[in-house]
Amino acid sequence: MITCYHRCHAIEELYRLEEDQGFCLAYIYCDYAEREQQTAMNVTGALLSQVLNRLPESDEIVAEIRARRLKGQFHDVGTNVDYIRRISQSRLVRLGLDGVDELLEEHRADLLDNLQVLRCIPNLRIILFGRS
Repeated sequence: MITCYHRCHAIEELYRLEEDQGFCLAYIYCDYAEREQQTAMNVTGALLSQVLNRLPESDEIVAEIRARRLKGQFHDVGTNVDYIRRISQSRLVRLGLDGVDELLEEHRADLLDNLQVLRCIPNLRIILFGRS
């Protein structure tokens, strides 16, 4: 079991490594109090937004997503994951998900099922934190 103390240090280390090694880090904490809103769609959307915020405005994928959002074309969980996959093909990406055990079972299962497609991408690592 990882305690909160160790989690905090692990997350701090990830942010330090992001600066040193130049990878793109996105991190989310899944809060028990907000478990109804933390769906696979919202979690992957938050991760994608963080990754996009670390990319230059001139990046092709950033421009594509922003254009779709301006037209009111919002994404589903599969599209969010696909964009993360596409971004990871050309740069190092690390996704940190803390408190995954706090998600509702149906949301956790949906999220983990959708993240499965990212397992084989060499430039991408998914770091999960939870009590169980």
